[in-house]
Amino acid sequence: MSGPPKKKRKTKRAHSRLPKGGVPQKDPFIEMLQQTTVKECVIEKENFIVCYDVFSVQETLKLLSCHRILSLPVLDAKNDSFLGFFDVIDAVCHCVKVIIEDEDMIELTPYEAISRRGDIFLKQSVSDVMNLSTVNPNCQVQESSSLFQAIGLFQKGIHRVAVLSGSSVVNILTQSDVIRFLISKETSFPDFFQKSVKQLSLCGPRPSITVRTDDPALKALLIIDEYKISAVGVVDEEGKLIGNFSASDIKGAVTTDDDDGAEPLGAILLPVSSFLKQGGMTLPVPMACKEDSTFDFVILKLASSRLHRIWVMDDSDHPIGLISLTDIMVNLISQFQERK
Repeated sequence: MSGPPKKKRKTKRAHSRLPKGGVPQKDPFIEMLQQTTVKECVIEKENFIVCYDVFSVQETLKLLSCHRILSLPVLDAKNDSFLGFFDVIDAVCHCVKVIIEDEDMIELTPYEAISRRGDIFLKQSVSDVMNLSTVNPNCQVQESSSLFQAIGLFQKGIHRVAVLSGSSVVNILTQSDVIRFLISKETSFPDFFQKSVKQLSLCGPRPSITVRTDDPALKALLIIDEYKISAVGVVDEEGKLIGNFSASDIKGAVTTDDDDGAEPLGAILLPVSSFLKQGGMTLPVPMACKEDSTFDFVILKLASSRLHRIWVMDDSDHPIGLISLTDIMVNLISQFQERK
């Protein structure tokens, strides 16, 4: 004898945004990103500065310092083919590797290690060091590729990609280019741009990493290398944020080494404040926002300052988080996933 007939299980239908005609409707913000080409977004670089794989780290860092830039495309000296990028974070990782991680240097004091290995750090071929940080793999997009596709690369932590026309590198698309493009679309999508840092979860759960002004610059470099980040905050004795120590500050370690008797990289043992002063720099005023700051406020600050990060502060000026350009790229992707 058979039992009672089984009830048919109701299957839940995925919710989709359907207009009256019954055709799925794309999110207009995402549709805009998909329809915009890389060529429309990229900023034309007046002076397309490159370096070659035979350049030394010292030569390349001086080139970066002279042009006030953070990275360079590396070309093959034999045929001008594009090999990848060299970034200031690569230089920091290389510095730590040759001075701290070398097995022959373990039993030496930092000063002894720097004395023995400083020249090796500076004379290393840039081709051996590029992408040591893993933040700039050899990624390429065509001019005709969509901006949405490029953002998909940036949300993985990649900072810049080579832009190709056919097989030739004609430009570089950076995360900063995307930020500047987004600003131009602010009035078209006011609801999104007026959301707060907290609403968009831009400031993640990671701790804010800082050093004190009297800590050696080497400590800041070790942190940048360990976490593969572009900067650490500098705080006073009360824990209040008073500045940044950036990976780009490694350029200051080689700008004065032409002096007779100067120890290559010896300056990285100086306190953070002294290290910045010897390189002709000052402790930069930190770019900051609050959790209730709007998205448009954040990206306008980043674009106007040409910085890659902005600190999130509490009401007592203590850092509670950091928003990087990568965080913004990730958020754009997550917004799309939530709206699908």
